Amino acid sequence: MDRLGHFYRRLTDGAERRPGLVAAMLWPRRQANPDFADLYPRVSHWLVEVDQGRVVREVGLAALVGAAGGSTPIVLGPWDRNPGLWTGFELPIGREDEIDAAGFEAAWDRLAVYLAERDGS
Repeated sequence: MDRLGHFYRRLTDGAERRPGLVAAMLWPRRQANPDFADLYPRVSHWLVEVDQGRVVREVGLAALVGAAGGSTPIVLGPWDRNPGLWTGFELPIGREDEIDAAGFEAAWDRLAVYLAERDGS
């Protein structure tokens, strides 16, 4: 399957399988995102925008307590002084877990509007 092109995908960070290893590998990248570093451990899954095999934007979602399958966006990348956790990474070949652009954009816009209003931008 072609990994090139422009598409959107849902993924996890693998922490559910190897939490210590994943946390250690991602720690420097988390610290490079000062506005979101403390929120990354709450992310249950990611929505990423991929172009030519590389992540160009990301939205981290946290599961809502007591909500059946619900989640809310809590981190974005890149955003302001935060380059993102996955931005720039090359994804493995394949487009499994592909999502539609509208779902990604809705999650991005929901948090982007909140952050812009909060920061007075």
